Amino acid sequence: MISMCLFGLLRLLLLRLAPRLLAARAPHRLVQLHKPSSRMNLYIAAHAYRIDGWTKSASKPVIEALMQHASQEKYTFKVDWENNGDMIIWDNTCVMHRSSGGSYQGRYVRDMRRATVYDSA
Repeated sequence: MISMCLFGLLRLLLLRLAPRLLAARAPHRLVQLHKPSSRMNLYIAAHAYRIDGWTKSASKPVIEALMQHASQEKYTFKVDWENNGDMIIWDNTCVMHRSSGGSYQGRYVRDMRRATVYDSA
């Protein structure tokens, strides 16, 4: 019961702070080098809303075109969860991801956890 109350209070606090936290985010490079593979990648996803130095209206068609390019079938991989406890791990610096429903939806709780690894290389 106490953990539910703490969760509720934390959620309210995050909802009140979220607009300020989102506004304070630093810009990210749209195209960047993925050091482990030495390949260039697009750092783009649904959260992208404006290209630095451009207006939102000028940015929108470019962002949409890049999202369409990055979402081509040849660049996608779909996981169909089969069992409770199935897990997938990805490199968040170069993989766009989203929940897209599937046969598991509604049968199991979706439990997302983040692990950050510091690489000094």
